[in-house]
Amino acid sequence: MIYPFIVGFISAIGQIILLRELMIELNGNEIIFSVFLSLWLLLVALGTLLFKFMKIRRQLPNLLFGSVVVFISLLPLQFFLIHLITPLFSAVSGLLINLPSIILVAFIVLAPGSLLIGFLFPLNCAAKFPRNSVEKVYIQESIGMAFGGFLFLILINFMNNLSLLIFASLFSFLLIYFFADQKKVTFIFVILFLIL
Repeated sequence: MIYPFIVGFISAIGQIILLRELMIELNGNEIIFSVFLSLWLLLVALGTLLFKFMKIRRQLPNLLFGSVVVFISLLPLQFFLIHLITPLFSAVSGLLINLPSIILVAFIVLAPGSLLIGFLFPLNCAAKFPRNSVEKVYIQESIGMAFGGFLFLILINFMNNLSLLIFASLFSFLLIYFFADQKKVTFIFVILFLIL
């Protein structure tokens, strides 16, 4: 099953780029960066808790496919969201944004993707095609994260942040197309993503 690998791959690249972009746009320092990481981890934990409360037992393969596609498509939108809402919180151009506003901006930007990351891990574990165990899903996701980090290390020298996010998303769509069953639906999502 390719979905845990894709979730790990997109999570690694997305986390690095979104946190870098937040640091740039909000003129952050080490303390601000620790706030971003804390929010990221808290929201991932809440996403996992969300899966527990939803108690989904039917149509897991379709839900997994749809959730992964939304997660892949979401990253460039989160990137644009940073640039869209940051100016709303700066009263004077060049003036640093206060800490509560920084936390609010980071929460708004990171919430959709982080909640989905947390939601997707137990969903991957629950989808039994083939039978998965927590360890296998964790290993596959970790391999995806390592690959994403390695690819980021190479490509950041040749691409800007947005180009790298789009490349990672298209690469993930290609993986779904070649290794998953929903080829026609994936093709439609790739076309919509390219139009976006």
